[in-house]
Amino acid sequence: MKKLYPLLSVLFLIYWGCEEASEQLENEESKKSTLYNYTILDSAVQIKWSANNDVDFFSYKILRNGISIYETDNRVDTTHITSFENTYTFTIATKFLDSDTVHSNSILKHNLFYKVYVGHLGPISGNISVDDEYITSNGNDVNIFDSNGNHQWSDVIGVGAEYLNLYAEPYAISVTNNYYSASGINGWYVNPDLPGDQLSAPSTRISVVNQNQFDYSTIAYIGSLGEIVLPYSIIDYSGNLIVAGLSTIGSDGVDTDVWLYNVGLNGNGWSKSFGGSNNDEGRSVYNTQDGGFILTGFTETSDNRDVWLIKTNSDGDESWNRTFGGSSNDIGHQVIQTEDNGYAIIGETYSYGEGSDILLIKTDIQGNEEWMQTYDWSESDIGYSVYETNDGGYIITGRTNDGDNNGDIVLLKTDSEGNTENIKYFGGWGTDVGYFIQQTTDGGYGIIATYNNKVALIKTNHLGETAPRQEY
Repeated sequence: MKKLYPLLSVLFLIYWGCEEASEQLENEESKKSTLYNYTILDSAVQIKWSANNDVDFFSYKILRNGISIYETDNRVDTTHITSFENTYTFTIATKFLDSDTVHSNSILKHNLFYKVYVGHLGPISGNISVDDEYITSNGNDVNIFDSNGNHQWSDVIGVGAEYLNLYAEPYAISVTNNYYSASGINGWYVNPDLPGDQLSAPSTRISVVNQNQFDYSTIAYIGSLGEIVLPYSIIDYSGNLIVAGLSTIGSDGVDTDVWLYNVGLNGNGWSKSFGGSNNDEGRSVYNTQDGGFILTGFTETSDNRDVWLIKTNSDGDESWNRTFGGSSNDIGHQVIQTEDNGYAIIGETYSYGEGSDILLIKTDIQGNEEWMQTYDWSESDIGYSVYETNDGGYIITGRTNDGDNNGDIVLLKTDSEGNTENIKYFGGWGTDVGYFIQQTTDGGYGIIATYNNKVALIKTNHLGETAPRQEY
């Protein structure tokens, strides 16, 4: 028993030391003040923080980008208004009488901007990379912007002398290690193998644009005589490009069908179509967790259009399909897979009010509807892009119309059931539309939009607040 006394003493000392360290850590934490969410007031920023009730409290200090901008020894003075800057990091520091240590807490870092580039046509598609770079496209014009919204480079992708009478149709762009873009082309391809370079067929051009370079390669889908194919959406999947859109290569060759096309960069391409005797279109494709694909768009009956959700395997073969809609036209513009492996569809509906409303549908993994929400502020509201946020809710962008042939960009934040939490509008004179939205690495939101037919990039904080609009 006596031999255990030294061991017990050592254990007691270790325990006492751990308790003391734990108590010291708790005391350190209790002395910290918390910097709350800020509010943008026109050209100023209002900062709030928690009051510090420690008996040895001496002062608060606010730093922006590491430089002190405000200090007070009034413990109940927990609000400060400072000038607005697009990019900043705020830090709260608290000093105490019994120590020279400054206890810092809660760094808020945000990069806010609302930039309009008057020299570039407004995009009808876009994407944001994992590094918060912005990529926009309209027709042949591709633009790259850095995470601060600064223009890096642009390119007008040529089509070659073998194409005649071409014009760009709805355009899609995808981002991985490279920037991939797809544009629909209505025109005629000159077949050099036919006598006299006869016109052979309309074509679709898919261009691969290398990152931070002007170099690109072009892959053309050459259809049959009279065939029309238009890609609306493109993704990179395992080194291949997957395109969704519409085509006339379906059962009757007259009405359009949903088109799913594997470009086959690795030599295993294929083309699939889905549809009936009326017009059907694919507007969005997303690669699913099981290695297959999910598509949305619409299917047409003799009476109206319904949102169409199609699930395929990795070879593009249909696994199942679902339709959603009311008594009038309903269209899906984008589909994503959610964290619970279900799906969220954003689009427009004419079935539940006058004019069009934004439509948000949530389904389970089998495409069965879990809930549906519509959002109506004007006679013409359309949702083009949806993203699941870190808190399990959704952010949506699109457009709302003020009734005077003018449209505003809309930013809508919802909870996990699609209930509205916050709405912001951006715009001016003319037609302004949000086409793509994504949560950024700092917890804010990035929007790719068109402002009066010009490229617009909007970076907000988590409250949808942004900087004053600037034109370049």
